[in-house]
Amino acid sequence: MAYIVLVNPAILSASGMPLAAVTAATCLSAAFGSILMGIVARYPIALAPGMGLNAYFTYTVCLKMHIPGKRPWARFSFLD
Repeated sequence: MAYIVLVNPAILSASGMPLAAVTAATCLSAAFGSILMGIVARYPIALAPGMGLNAYFTYTVCLKMHIPGKRPWARFSFLD
């Protein structure tokens, strides 16, 4: 899981998001998922965010379609 802390923020920062913010979000979501898995499911296994949708978002939606990084997230979360 250690590689995800380095690779996932690198992928998302290519879309224009701040590196420090996506690094913090990656670490916090991995910690939250792992703690929740241990407490609720009583199955001590570490969880981390997947890179599939992040890579699609960055390389296809943002870079290939030339859509700025914050705009697709706003559409996804219905804030736009």
